[in-house]
Amino acid sequence: MVITLDRSALWFRCLCVATALQGSLFVGCGRDSSGEPSAGGVGAPRLTALPPNLELNADRESRTTGVVLIRNEGGMAARIAEVKASCGCTLIDGFAAGELAPGDSMPLKIAINPMAYGTKESLISIFTSGSTTAALVIPVKAIGPPLRPPYLKLAPDQLELRICPEDGLAESEFSVTCVEAEADDPWLTGVECSIPALTLSEPAVESELRLDDSTVARTYRFSAAIGESNGDEFNRTGFLTFKHRTPSMRPVRTVLVRLTQDRPVQCVPESIVARRVDHPHRIVIRSSDDVEFQLTSIACGENGVRFRYDPDRLAQTHVLEAVFDDSARNCAVECVLTHPKQARVSFSVVTAFND
Repeated sequence: MVITLDRSALWFRCLCVATALQGSLFVGCGRDSSGEPSAGGVGAPRLTALPPNLELNADRESRTTGVVLIRNEGGMAARIAEVKASCGCTLIDGFAAGELAPGDSMPLKIAINPMAYGTKESLISIFTSGSTTAALVIPVKAIGPPLRPPYLKLAPDQLELRICPEDGLAESEFSVTCVEAEADDPWLTGVECSIPALTLSEPAVESELRLDDSTVARTYRFSAAIGESNGDEFNRTGFLTFKHRTPSMRPVRTVLVRLTQDRPVQCVPESIVARRVDHPHRIVIRSSDDVEFQLTSIACGENGVRFRYDPDRLAQTHVLEAVFDDSARNCAVECVLTHPKQARVSFSVVTAFND
């Protein structure tokens, strides 16, 4: 049997098929049967926070807590695996990993450590299972109590002491300024350093500036020195901690201290590796403070290594040429100088001759 359709009937059937296909595409793109977007689409959890930003008024003596409501606005369950804070002053209280179904919410308790004054900002990052990128980031702002005297107002960011290797001594002076009640005795009573070799003086009031009827800005001067040591303190960092007269306040820890060894004369390179007997090596000895000096002698023992240089030359830079014979072997080399701040420099020679 043959069925014949006229053109109008064929056009109507094609329109129905096209409409059905369009409806299936809408559903696949996250739309429900009404044509409206569904909650997040298939397989797409979406986390939100209420409030989106948390602001807390911090206390001087105790922790301050706040709660953020985490909600899954997506169409699939979210497995919350981890919550991280960007700094140690912000704490996550009582979090346990778990699953958050679509449309469900969970409270997240956030705590701020005590603050003397000022403002701190941090970020809370929420991670879902299997992802290294945060699914939600919540800014947190902690506002401390108003700043009131006494307090440390001004101090150097960093104190650097350079120690000369010959005399082993380094001294430096620095100042700090505190805002204090005019009628009170000087607030600062001492200072300590986390580097034991550093010796610090007692605070001496250098100046006072009257701010209003009851407060002054007192500037204290300190001296810092390091004596002879075995060199373990060099290239180390520490902190200064200022002690004061207020029992209810902790000592103020500030000012980064760095001890470095001053090398007025440098040797480049500090070691050479000789791989061929017939290949000389050059070593440059130069002054870093524009002082001219002479190389008066070079000692390396009887080991087949010799050095060519001009002992009468007075200059800021000297070039040595190391030459070898078949008996050359590893050695430590010491050069004696006329430089006023450094009597000697040393480097090493390693022989690894190829056959």
